[in-house]
Amino acid sequence: MKQFSRLLVLTPALAGVLLQGYIAFVMPDGHLDAWLAGLFLYSCLPYAICWVIATRSSPLAGFFGALAALIADMMTFYDVFVAPTSSTAALGLVIAPAVNLVLFMPIGLIIGWCIHRGIRACLLRGQMPPADS
Repeated sequence: MKQFSRLLVLTPALAGVLLQGYIAFVMPDGHLDAWLAGLFLYSCLPYAICWVIATRSSPLAGFFGALAALIADMMTFYDVFVAPTSSTAALGLVIAPAVNLVLFMPIGLIIGWCIHRGIRACLLRGQMPPADS
């Protein structure tokens, strides 16, 4: 059961990496070049950080950090590919990873860390029954 819950926590990070791979490698009509590979690596950085945090310190913090970055990336995907409103909408693909690193991922990490601490405090006080392992 613990393996399943650990995999479940890493699901938003995996979904984010798959979304970035789709944007960088499937959506362009041309061949793979260094720019697209760099964009893919740059865009996956928030998910890699959340993956490390989820496996090393706080699973919920990593989950919520990756979930916040995934939601922001899905909104960017919609704005750039599905319903672009201007000719400069594609700049969102370059700006979104930086905004994820500076704004959305830290907010998600803080929310997940607070939830983790709250659950831990309730367990220590004996107010919540422990989950079956």
